[in-house]
Amino acid sequence: MFVDSVVYCSNNMKNVTIIQRVLPHYRLPFFRKMHGNLRENDINMKLIYGQEYPGTVPQTVPLDEPWAFKVRNTYLKIPGIELVWQPCLKNIKGSDLIVIEQANRLVVNYLLLSGLAAKKSKIAFWGHGKNLQLANTNGMREPFKRFFVNKADWWFAYTEMSAKFVEERGFPRNKITIVNNSIDTVSLATACNDITDEDISRVKKEIGINSANVCVYCGGMYGEKKLHFLIESCLLLREMIPDFHMIFIGDGPLQQLISDACASHSWMHYVGPKYGNERVPYLKTAKAILMPGPVGLVVIDSFMACVPLITTHIPFHGPEIYYLENNKNGVITNYEVNAYASEVACYLRSPEKQDQLKKGCAESSRFYSMDNMVNNFTSGVTACLLLPD
Repeated sequence: MFVDSVVYCSNNMKNVTIIQRVLPHYRLPFFRKMHGNLRENDINMKLIYGQEYPGTVPQTVPLDEPWAFKVRNTYLKIPGIELVWQPCLKNIKGSDLIVIEQANRLVVNYLLLSGLAAKKSKIAFWGHGKNLQLANTNGMREPFKRFFVNKADWWFAYTEMSAKFVEERGFPRNKITIVNNSIDTVSLATACNDITDEDISRVKKEIGINSANVCVYCGGMYGEKKLHFLIESCLLLREMIPDFHMIFIGDGPLQQLISDACASHSWMHYVGPKYGNERVPYLKTAKAILMPGPVGLVVIDSFMACVPLITTHIPFHGPEIYYLENNKNGVITNYEVNAYASEVACYLRSPEKQDQLKKGCAESSRFYSMDNMVNNFTSGVTACLLLPD
């Protein structure tokens, strides 16, 4: 249900509002934990979110909680620019702190940062520090984003890499919280530990795999993910490893490309989108996650499942690429089909390297957890609220 206005009930607790353009499924556990954590610290939390542009990912999922409110986003597309209006000004009344995404297209950000709305509220950015998927950093969008970096009272940086971007643009380090972006690692780790050899055999039987040399792709299916590159690499891999099989999980605008490839090759298998712990049996069936394009939170899946991720050197990764240490808990190759396929083939032929990288994944899984992310975010909220007005 969409709402027009909600105000906080009057009490002595501080009030924090988090505004998100969309609410992906993987954020639900975080916001539920954050709400509970903040309540324990005498802080009210409200979440405001909208819906995605039709046909795009990630898609919003509803959150049925009394502190979560859905508004209807309006998208304005003109050549080279997309603007998004979120009708939430009435919803933010009484907020001591408003946390917004660092995104040029969000019109409400300019009203908040300029003081035209919520004049008495502190404003915090939550983001990457810069556009990591922008090919032309000499265009107008990135300088525009840099200009607004220092207009907030606080920064919630996705990773240490994000914090460095922000600090380099002159924002005080002591007002930056490194969140260490994550997903519901407790549930994921439990699901991974519960998987048996019988479960893996069942998955293989269901989709027609009779080999141990299995890899998986798990993510959105759109142009930036380099799916043409991945398919070419898989074709080469099949020549190098005759019993190689590939599983594809996900959906998106290029879903048909994957479906067609799988229809043409019996050793490629498309199983559709899988959410939450539905992914686990497929991840545990594989020896590696293959993602030559931008890497984001999938690296957490890799660590928790102890299934190493193999990607490439490209400038468009999400900030979570900071977690990936080459040849320690994953592999990063040159962005070239032959180099990528050869590296994956070497990995599949080497039980020693597989064991080495799995150990690295297990070590990393203990550091990049949902609980740590919630605690980091809560500490930042508390510190920001203590700033003088």
